[in-house]
Amino acid sequence: MSAELKRRRTGLAYNEKLTKHFSLWNPDFTEIPKRIEKPYERCQQYKLLERCEPVQSRNATEEEMELLHSKNHIQILKSSITMTEEELKELSQKSDYIYFHNDSYASACLALGTSIQLVDDIIHQKVLNGFAIIRPPGHHASRDQFNGYCYFNNAAVAAQNALTKHQMKRILIVDWDVHHGQGIQRFFYDDPRVLYFSIHRYEHGHEWPNLRESDYDYIGRGEGQGYNINVPLNVCGCTNSDYLFIFFNILLPIAYQFDPELIIVSAGFDCALGCPEGEMEVTPACFAHFINLLSPLAGGKLALLLEGGYNLDSLSESVALSVKALLGDVCPVIHPTNKPKDSVIESVLNVIKVLRLKWSCLQYQPLLNPGQSSIKTLLPSVSNLNSIFQSPNEENYPLIQECFNTSPDAEEKFGENIARLNTIIQTMKLRKTNYKLAIACNENQSGRPKHEDIYDKLKQYGLWNPCYMFLGGNSSERELTNIVDRVFKDEAQSAITLVSKSGEHEESSITDINSISIFTIVKCCKQQYNTNRILIVDWTGESSCCKSKEWFVDKESILYISLNWSKDVGQGASCSSKTVEKNGFNINIHWKTGDIENGDLIAAFYQLVLPVAYEFSPDLVIISASFNQVNKKEVEYSPSAPCFGHVLQLLRGLADGRLIMAIQCDSNSEIISECVASCVSVLLDNPCTKLGTLVPSQRGIESICQTADELKPYWNSMNYREAIPEIDVETIKDHLKQHKYLQMNE
Repeated sequence: MSAELKRRRTGLAYNEKLTKHFSLWNPDFTEIPKRIEKPYERCQQYKLLERCEPVQSRNATEEEMELLHSKNHIQILKSSITMTEEELKELSQKSDYIYFHNDSYASACLALGTSIQLVDDIIHQKVLNGFAIIRPPGHHASRDQFNGYCYFNNAAVAAQNALTKHQMKRILIVDWDVHHGQGIQRFFYDDPRVLYFSIHRYEHGHEWPNLRESDYDYIGRGEGQGYNINVPLNVCGCTNSDYLFIFFNILLPIAYQFDPELIIVSAGFDCALGCPEGEMEVTPACFAHFINLLSPLAGGKLALLLEGGYNLDSLSESVALSVKALLGDVCPVIHPTNKPKDSVIESVLNVIKVLRLKWSCLQYQPLLNPGQSSIKTLLPSVSNLNSIFQSPNEENYPLIQECFNTSPDAEEKFGENIARLNTIIQTMKLRKTNYKLAIACNENQSGRPKHEDIYDKLKQYGLWNPCYMFLGGNSSERELTNIVDRVFKDEAQSAITLVSKSGEHEESSITDINSISIFTIVKCCKQQYNTNRILIVDWTGESSCCKSKEWFVDKESILYISLNWSKDVGQGASCSSKTVEKNGFNINIHWKTGDIENGDLIAAFYQLVLPVAYEFSPDLVIISASFNQVNKKEVEYSPSAPCFGHVLQLLRGLADGRLIMAIQCDSNSEIISECVASCVSVLLDNPCTKLGTLVPSQRGIESICQTADELKPYWNSMNYREAIPEIDVETIKDHLKQHKYLQMNE
C-alpha cells in the first residue's frame, strides 16, 4: 500500500444535489434531504472530510441501471421529470411507501452512479474502503418495483457491476438496516457469488414489508442455496448485545468460510437508538465495532452505502463514527454486553438449524436425539402464514402513510430513548493519540539493536518509520513501566515490547519470563493508573498451566484467556487440566491433540474470546505472545503469520484501543520476524492479509464446545448452547418448495 493510500485510505461520497428530492405533499415524511445534510455536517465537525479521499459523484448510465432493472422500470421513473404534482401523486399511489418528485430520477441516478463509483474505486485500490452518504436508499427496490423509499437498488447494482465488469467471484452484502432488503434478496437468490446477510425487524411477519420471504428459512435456491441468510428479529428493543451475538455466532463464522473479495454494507441506521421507525437500541458507537469486526475480511475492501435512519441525531452520530472506524480510529467504548434476548437466541438457533449442513463453521450446537423436539426451532408453518404475508400488489396505496408507530406506549419509549441518546452523545469520549504504535527498542552490550533481524524486517516492509520507537524494551520493571506510560498517557494507541532471556532471568523458562513481564505490566497499570479491568490473552505456544498463572487471577478485575496448546493436556499432565477456573475469570482452551490451524484460532476468537471480552469490557488488553511454535509441526500449533494480524484486529475494538503486546523473542528466525511484522502492520492500521477459506477442524470444534459449556454458568454470552434438531437437505428442499414466493419465481 502506498504512503498516500495509508494517509487517505477512506473514500467519502456526498453531493448536495441529492437534497432536491422530497415529498411535495407530506412534510412529515421521514425520508427527507436532511438525512444526508446532517451526517455530512457531523463528519465536518469531527474534521473527517480532510482525512478522506473525495469520491466522484456521477450519474449511473442506463447500461448500469439495466444490469438489474427493466427498461420499463427506468422509463417510469424518467417520466416523472415532467409530471405535474397531481400526476406525481397518482404515480406515487401505485407503489408502497413511495413518493415521486420531478427530481426523483436525477437523485436516484446520482445515488446509484455514486455507489458504483465508490465500489469501483475500492476495487481499483484508489481507496481501501469508503462511505457513500447518499439518498434515496435502495435495498427494497426490485427489477420492476419501487418500494419503501427506494427507486434503484444501489447495493445490488453495485455488486452486479463488480461481478460483470470486474469478474469478482465472492461478494458479501451485509444489510443491517432495520427493514429487510427484499430487493437485494430477490436479485441474488440463486447466485452463489453473492452472500446476502440481513439482520432485520420481522416480528413474525407483522413488521413492514410484511413478507413471508423475510423469515429465516428463506436460504436461497439452486446453486444459491445457503447464500441468502435472514436473521429475523421478532421483538423490538434489540441492543448492542443482541446484534453482536448475531455477529459472533453467524456472520463472522460464515464470512470467514465464504472468504469474500469485497464487502458491501447496506448501512441503514434505523436500528440505532432513538430512531422511531426501527424501535431498536443499537448505540451509535456500536456501528464502529461492526466495522472493526468486518475489516479483517476481504483485505479491508469495505463499501458502506447509506440506506435508512430517520432520527437525525442518531443517524448523524452513527455515520460519523462509522467513517472514523473506516479511517482506522479506535472504536469508542460501549457498555458491557449482557445476555441476548431469548427471542434473538431463538432466531440465531433457527438460522443455524437450516444452514449448518451448508456451512461447516456452524457445528457448535448439540443435536436433539431422534424423537426429541424443540419448540424454539420448528420450521414455520407455510400454510398458516401464506394468507398473511403477500408481496404488496395493491393497485392504490394511501397517498400519506404512517411511517412509524404513534401509539402512546411507543411515544413514551421514544422519549426515553431520545434522552438516553442525548446523554450518550454528550458524554462520549473519543480517544486521540499522537502515534498508532510504540515499540520498545533496546540494545545489547555492544550498542547494537537486540532484535536487529526483527527491526530489519520492519524496515523492509516500511513499518519502521510510522512507529514511535523508544529505548527500553527488556523485562526490567522500569522499562515495562515506560511502555505502560506510553499507552495510558495517549502517546500511542498500542505498544509492543520484545522480551528475551537476559540477566536475572537466565535461569527462568521462556514462559516464566513473559509471565514476569506481564505481571509487571499489570502491577503498574493497577498502581499507577487504577485500571479496573484487564484482559490478558495468552498465545505463547506453551502450556498455559505455567507456575505463575495464579498471578493473573485477581478476583474479578483480571480476565485471563489462554489459547495455548500442550501435548500433555489430558495425558497425565502435572498441572490442572480444568478449562475454566476462578469463577470463569481464568480460561484455558485445551486443544485436542492434533494440528491447530488458522481456522481453529479464528473460531476460538469469534466463539469464545470476543463474546466474553465484550461482556467483561476491559480497560486494557494485554497479549502475551510467542511465535517460536509457528509452522513447527512437531508442536502441532501452526497458525500463519497473517492469522495473528487478524486476531489482533478483532481485539482492537476493545478497551478504547489500549493494547500492550509482550512478544517472546529468544531465537532468531524468518517466521518470528514475519509474525512480528504482521502484528505491527495491523496495529499501524494496514489491512489484514486475506487468509482464504477458513473452517475450524473437528478437534477445534470439540475444544471450543467444551470450553463454552464450562463457561455457561459464568458468562451470559455463553447462554445459547441449546440442542437443535438435525434437518436433512431433503427436508429443507421440501419445505422450500411450498414457498409461494419461490413458486412465483421458478
